[in-house]
Amino acid sequence: MKLKERLKKELKWNSKEYGIITPSIMFFFRLLQFLPFQVFYGNKTDYYYKELKGHTSAERKEIANKRAVFMEKIILTYMGIEILMPFLYENYLHFPWFKYAISVVLALRLIDIIQVNVNMILFDSIRTEGFNRITKYTRAIILIIWNYFELILIFGFFYLSNHELLKGFSTWTDSYYFSTITQLTIGYGDLSPTGYIRFVTAFQGFIGTMFLAFIISKIIGLVPELKEIDKE
Repeated sequence: MKLKERLKKELKWNSKEYGIITPSIMFFFRLLQFLPFQVFYGNKTDYYYKELKGHTSAERKEIANKRAVFMEKIILTYMGIEILMPFLYENYLHFPWFKYAISVVLALRLIDIIQVNVNMILFDSIRTEGFNRITKYTRAIILIIWNYFELILIFGFFYLSNHELLKGFSTWTDSYYFSTITQLTIGYGDLSPTGYIRFVTAFQGFIGTMFLAFIISKIIGLVPELKEIDKE
């Protein structure tokens, strides 16, 4: 699907029932789907959606599985990059180009994680109909938890690459420890941010809390569907 056509498709929505604020926020998060990497993902997943038409139920399940595997390969690739970062730190991070290149990639991934989950939790349910709720909820819960741990790794790299602003820092493990306690809003005080990363820690705390709310909402949403299955 061409970018212009996909843009029209993604942003087309009847906002009469939702006032001004909700459509405006939704418009912003739908626009975030057009980041450089997301355009590639979107075009590929659109291909799978087109393939769903005119097939039997078994064939549709197979195509949906291929789409899920495709997306999860991308997720695993990102996770691999995030896990490798501390091991590459001592050899390459002192090169400015490496630090900034990886920071850009991880920043795009951070935005991607946020927009995917916000769109999925808040907006997709009022834009789409007719999906398998059990499959969607179960997979959504797993992926949100996965993304939650990804956030710790992404912010951990940011603290590692700006460790001079982290008071009490001694080894690379400190940056990931600090990322974990920040996201869990524990804050023991043994490490403390200085300078502009104070605002980053506040942002991480907010995002971490939001994701916990997402996880809880999906788990609660799954319970009525399971009860319906039990009755059947």
